[in-house]
Amino acid sequence: MDFSFSQEALMMQDTLRKFITEEMLPLAQKNKLDREVPPPADLRKKLRKRSVELGFYGIDMPEEVGGGNISTVDRMLLHEEAAKHDNVFSDEIFGGAGGPTHILLACTDKQKEKYLTPLMKGEITTCFGLSEPGAGSDATNISTSAVKKGDAWILNGRKHYITSAPWADFAMVFASTDKAKGARGGITCFLVDRKMPGADFDHPQHTMDGNGWVGELVFEDCEVPADNVLGQVGFGFALAMKWINDGRLNIGAASVGIAKRMQKLSIDYAKQRVAFGQPIASFQLIQAMLADMATEIFAAENMVYRSAWMKDQGIDIRKEAAMVKVYCAEMVNRAVDTAMQIYGGMGFMRETPIEHVMRRVRVFRIFEGTSEIQRLTIAKSLLKE
Repeated sequence: MDFSFSQEALMMQDTLRKFITEEMLPLAQKNKLDREVPPPADLRKKLRKRSVELGFYGIDMPEEVGGGNISTVDRMLLHEEAAKHDNVFSDEIFGGAGGPTHILLACTDKQKEKYLTPLMKGEITTCFGLSEPGAGSDATNISTSAVKKGDAWILNGRKHYITSAPWADFAMVFASTDKAKGARGGITCFLVDRKMPGADFDHPQHTMDGNGWVGELVFEDCEVPADNVLGQVGFGFALAMKWINDGRLNIGAASVGIAKRMQKLSIDYAKQRVAFGQPIASFQLIQAMLADMATEIFAAENMVYRSAWMKDQGIDIRKEAAMVKVYCAEMVNRAVDTAMQIYGGMGFMRETPIEHVMRRVRVFRIFEGTSEIQRLTIAKSLLKE
């Protein structure tokens, strides 16, 4: 197994670091932005366009649709790098939940012209409408329905906890078209415009990480043209799984990047903080905490890059993606907790980044499948083998 990065990826990592530190972070500071409130739409669009120019936006998409066709291993390197910075514009780098996704490669030519092409150019945004009040971890049990009526489908239902929903121009909405078949031929994906009659995207939700980043999608007799079915009728759940597996690897890489930042902050603080007449870095208990943090980061890093390499070889990584998600999500929460303990009272203060990062990473154990669901997925796979 070769986990080495391409020369191009290493150059892009350096360019990405400069893009974040020299353009994104100063812009956020100038406008006094933090993650408590989403950045203004005009600034987000400006940086999306800049990311397109630099080749980051939709970098993992095929070249024929304007992407960079980067390998999964190299993509993980860039996601890790991006996560090392406390950047309110992070979603504008690669697209995040509102940007290009492989799901949309199932678009017809007409759909590509309307949705995928402008999405790749950073002109519009999207969101992934799967989770519902009664179907979060049990995603196959969605109740949002779509009934065929002439040349259209009538959507009714509600999605929630949808990242980027409050400002998405269109949504990829998964609805039940045959309750009896369920996920095996009874769930269809629809491309729903924000301005379609009966569609309501204006329901921002407030989280412990900030306000308005996620929201609800409400559909009341929303008439969606038959031409807006993505892929085949009944086979939308297979498209959803492509999103989720990629998302789990991205969370793994982001967890590694955030944990490395916490490790650096912890080491720097332990060297300068003096207690009982000496730096706390000289205390064996502090050294043990740093050693444990570093060991877990090393394990997580290897899990991420090995799984990415397997994906690049065409190997089915559903089990490995679940392992990456559960281990890395829990690892980064432990890393942040250790960093706060090393900082002591100072870590609890808002003038240091520790408390915010703790709020930010707590959701890693929940979204894209809870830790408990990941363990069930892993166990089922093992028992089948």
